Amino acid sequence: HMYDFLKTSNGKLSSIGMLGYSTFINTLENKIDFPDMQIQHGNFEVNDVKSLALMLDRLRLREEISKQYHEINSKRYIVLLLPTLLRPASTGKILLSSTDPTDKPQIITGFL
Repeated sequence: HMYDFLKTSNGKLSSIGMLGYSTFINTLENKIDFPDMQIQHGNFEVNDVKSLALMLDRLRLREEISKQYHEINSKRYIVLLLPTLLRPASTGKILLSSTDPTDKPQIITGFL
């Protein structure tokens, strides 16, 4: 990979990792000049077990779903599209559960 990067400035080392690029878009209902949605692109070469496992772990998918992704990736290149609302209508809160810094915080999603 290093040779490809040094010779052509391309390849795996030419991006910031699994989510090397994003798309920013305005939805049809958006009347302002800046995007309200971001789509991150996760690219995984055939049989990219380590990177795919890391991404699926971060997404906290059920084990049976993760297994299906790994099965597909054992034979095929995969692109995951991960949409994110940049200005959601719902807002939530993260609160401290106690004065103990090792306690998990209380997360109130505030979904509509």
